[in-house]
Amino acid sequence: MNLRFWLAHPSRIPARVRYWVWERMNPDKPWLCPGSVAFLDRTLTPAMAGVEFGSGRSTGWFAGKLGRLTSVEGHAGWYETVRGQLAAANRTNVDYRLVPLDHPYEEGERATYDPLPRYVAVLNE
Repeated sequence: MNLRFWLAHPSRIPARVRYWVWERMNPDKPWLCPGSVAFLDRTLTPAMAGVEFGSGRSTGWFAGKLGRLTSVEGHAGWYETVRGQLAAANRTNVDYRLVPLDHPYEEGERATYDPLPRYVAVLNE
């Protein structure tokens, strides 16, 4: 966001600063709001399985909480980066899949798809 936004909305600055500090103090946590992370930290167990669309620092974190994780990534370069991170952390409970999008990334979402994109069809498994 630009300076004009912050000048027009100064009441939002404290919350943004708090989140920035939280992000710096929790670099291994998923990129979710702190309340969601706290809830998931209390709730997820190794008896559970999960599915994640879009990988990143959340992938290793979820893998550490769940018994099994299927993570779907659409970008080949990012897939390789995260694959290396998972290997370095010895996360063997992740079914990590590279499933490129069936349409240009810039194309917006639609209400219906026919056929169902391969990226989303992972849920049917």
